[in-house]
Amino acid sequence: MSNNDQQRLVLFDFDGTLTRDDSLFAFLRFFKGNMYFVYKLILALPGLVSYKLGLVDNSTAKEKLLSNFLKGKKVDEFESRCKIFSQEILPKLLNQRIFEKFQGHIVKGDRVVIISASIEDWILPWAKQWNVEVLATKLAARSGRLTGKFDGSNCNGKEKVKRIKAHIKITDYDEIWAYGDSSGDEPMLNLATQVVYRGKVRN
Repeated sequence: MSNNDQQRLVLFDFDGTLTRDDSLFAFLRFFKGNMYFVYKLILALPGLVSYKLGLVDNSTAKEKLLSNFLKGKKVDEFESRCKIFSQEILPKLLNQRIFEKFQGHIVKGDRVVIISASIEDWILPWAKQWNVEVLATKLAARSGRLTGKFDGSNCNGKEKVKRIKAHIKITDYDEIWAYGDSSGDEPMLNLATQVVYRGKVRN
């Protein structure tokens, strides 16, 4: 038992782990409807193709995509849509098998933290009902409007570990569980004493 009241630290990736699908594209479709989504996606195609061809990295491609959809949008409007999305859409995207594990850790009194490359604004309202912490990618704003840029770095790969260590004294925990589904989770998974990868215990 650690010095903390909680029994263990449990780290959950979000997209593809707690959810079945990518919440980013689900949100972008939800934000202003299908017509807007298709129009903006067509404009974003050159950047997406560059990413698929390996000409730009994941973070650069993602920032450009988000800028295409969200740059100049009012923060109030964005946050309002994020809250509705978290209430109406996110529950439908959940991977029920992993979500049950998530609930189980909460019931046990574990310290549960979601670490995601997705944007924190649509994860936080959902996470609050479970009283769990969120470390995720942030969007920058100026004068009440989104700039289309990240506030800090994309929370993926090594950045996940950087965020975790800045937020949590992991040496306080003898037992650390981590749930993930992709190569971007590997640095985080390497912190764990118990890894669940794509729903299967790995060690």
